[in-house]
Order: sequence, then structure tokens, then C-alpha cells
Amino acid sequence: MKADGAICVKTFYERGFGETDTQRAPRLDTIRALVMAAHAEHLPVLIHANSTDGQEFAVATGVDVIVHGMWHWQREQTAIELTPRARRILDDVLKSNIGWQPTMQVLYGLQDLFDPHYLSDPAVAHVVPARVLEWYRSPAGQWFHDELTSGLLPKEALESHDPQIQWAAARASLSAPMTRNRNATHYMATHDGRILFGTDTPSAPTYANPPGLNGWLEMHHLVDAGWTPRQIFRAATEANAEALGLDRDIGTVQPGKLANLLLLREDPTQTIQAYDKILDVIVRGKVFNRRALAADAH
Repeated sequence: MKADGAICVKTFYERGFGETDTQRAPRLDTIRALVMAAHAEHLPVLIHANSTDGQEFAVATGVDVIVHGMWHWQREQTAIELTPRARRILDDVLKSNIGWQPTMQVLYGLQDLFDPHYLSDPAVAHVVPARVLEWYRSPAGQWFHDELTSGLLPKEALESHDPQIQWAAARASLSAPMTRNRNATHYMATHDGRILFGTDTPSAPTYANPPGLNGWLEMHHLVDAGWTPRQIFRAATEANAEALGLDRDIGTVQPGKLANLLLLREDPTQTIQAYDKILDVIVRGKVFNRRALAADAH
């Protein structure tokens, strides 16, 4: 991987969703060996781990970054407030100084598949071309919605075929994991965790995870979970660059670094609304007007 130009290694611990425990996952000694080999090549190791079992495993392996929040609390799926076990695991993450990336928008992207008004939202039309939106509305474009329906919705909602009833059922089905992740994210933010910004876009073949807009929505969820605008700003810039070993080139505005910048009308360390007040986007020194990049600009 190093020879191919990789800047990090990503692995996983995923045995299923909720109390499902049937998928195969790597052994502890395997990932410890992977971490040792990666660190010898100065490559940080990230792990997909969105559960208490997964994050407990992650701490034991010595990885550098845990990707995804703590949605599933194995053997504690009825709880939504932090349990002693969940708190202990998060404390171990804090003590180990492991980077922690909540990706809260992931579950909202699944939920929004069932929102009958989602594809008519002007914010979505701003980032997704009209022809693509038209296809998403078609039977072919609804394939993942239809596939997810049987696994996410209760029988009565399935049989109703009423979009509003199914939308309400999807929100109810995802409410508990969303709340667990919000509470875990709040704990990390208020205990000086090494928090990182990310959206896991696209998290699945859902049209409700559009690039760009997903980051904006993620910021709102993080504020709801207790993050400050200053924490979000650092997580999305300097902290991310440091975690991936890219801080020599990006992450702060300094002479000699890449000119990848947003020019904003407001201070993003004071309000996340600043990210919706973009004047220009600069990529490697080339300036683009924000409006010219919009899907509905032409």
C-alpha cells in the first residue's frame, strides 16, 4: 500500500447491526499486526467501528482513528442514555488519544430516503443535477429505498404503502441509534476528545447522502450534540490534516502550503452559518465562484 502511494490504512470491525452477530470480522491479533506493520511505514490506521464491541476492539488494537460514532450498544440496545459500559469504552478512547469521527449524518441519510419531500428540497436541487433528481424519482432510482423498506420498517408500515406513514416509521426505527450516537458524540466533545470531521459520503447507495450538502448537515447535527463552532472548525481542518499526516501541506493557512481554501463572509469559529456564506472556493490556487459550482446554476 505504501508503495502504491497510500497515506493511511483502513480496516473494520463489523459483526452486524443491532444484536445481529453473524458477520465475520478480523481477529484481534490480525489487526494488532496490521497496526504494527502500518506504523512501521508511518501510515495511520483507521477502523470502521460503529458499536460498543467495535470500539472496545479498536482500543485494544492500538489504531489511530475510529471512524463512525457509537450507534449500536451490543447487549444494551434498549438503552439510549450512556450506560456504564459505553462510558467506560469512550473513556478508554479518550485515554488512548484515538481520533473519533462521529459521521452522524449517515443515519439521517437512511431516514431521508423515506421523506416524501426530500427530492423537492431546494437545498438538494442546489447540489444534485435536475436530470439526476428525475432519475431518483423513477422506479429504477428508488431501488435502494425499496430494498431498505423490508429491513427497516415494521409490517404495518410496509403494508400501508402510505409515504407519510412509512416516513414516520423510518424516523421511529432510527431514533434510538441516532440518540445513542448523539449522546456518545456529546460525551466526546465535552471531554476534550480528539474529534475529527467526516460524513462517510456516500455511506450506502442512498441518494440522501449528497456530497457537500452532507457536510453542512453533519455540522448541524454536531452542534445539536454539543460541539462548538470552534471544535467543528478545528476538526474539519487542522485535526483532520494531522490525523492523516498531511499537516505539512494542508490544515492551516501558511506560506508554502496548498491553497485549498474557502473564503467566507463570516467567522466559522463563531458560527457554522459561515459555511453557507462562501464567497469563493480555491482549489490548488485556482479560484471558483461558489454559485458557478451549483447544480442549479445553469
